[in-house]
Amino acid sequence: MFSFFRGSKPAAPPDTAQTAPSTPQQSTPNPPQSTTQPPQEPDYSRPTDLEFKLLNPQSKYKLFFGGLAFLTFSLWSTRRALNRRFRASIPPYYTSSVYHRPDVSGGAEAFEALNLATLNVLSFGMMGTGAALWAFDIDSVDDMRRYVRRGFESDGGQVSGADEQLEQEIEQWVGSVLGKKFEDQLKKEKEGTAAGREK
Repeated sequence: MFSFFRGSKPAAPPDTAQTAPSTPQQSTPNPPQSTTQPPQEPDYSRPTDLEFKLLNPQSKYKLFFGGLAFLTFSLWSTRRALNRRFRASIPPYYTSSVYHRPDVSGGAEAFEALNLATLNVLSFGMMGTGAALWAFDIDSVDDMRRYVRRGFESDGGQVSGADEQLEQEIEQWVGSVLGKKFEDQLKKEKEGTAAGREK
C-alpha cells in the first residue's frame, strides 16, 4: 500500500528470455511417414495340385466305383427275380398245393438266369480289377509296364525302341478293330501321360 508513495519503482525482474543463453535449436528428425497400403485379401483359391481326387477321378477310381455300382444293381436284380419266383410258387388262398401249377416258361427262366449270372460275374470282375489297380497305384499303360518290368529289369522300367514299336502296332490294330475314334482317344491319352511325365 505504501509503495504507491515511494518515488522509486522496484526494478523489473530481469528478462529470462534475454539473459538466458541462446540454445541452438536441435533439429529433430521427422518420423518416417507410414504409407498406408490397402490390405491384401487372402487368396482362398486352392492350388490345382491339391484337388480332391474323388471329384476328378482317375481310371482306377472310375473302374472300382463303377464296378461297385454295377454289382449293387446286379445283386438287387437277382434278389428281385428270386422273390418273384418264390411268390409265384405259393398257391393262392383256398387252393390246394396239389393242384397249384404256376405259369413257368423254361426258356425264359433259363435266359433270365443266364443274364443275371453274366451281370454278377462281370460286375464283380470289374470291381475286383478296379480294386487291384487302386491297390497297386496303376493309372495307365505306362504305370502297368513300369510295375511289371520293375521286378526283373535293371533299367528301372524304361521303355525301349522295340516296346514302342510293338505298342504302335497294337494301337493300329486296335484302331482297325474298334474304329478311328477309339484310336484317337488312345493317342490323346498317351500324349497326356507323356506331358505329365515331362512336368
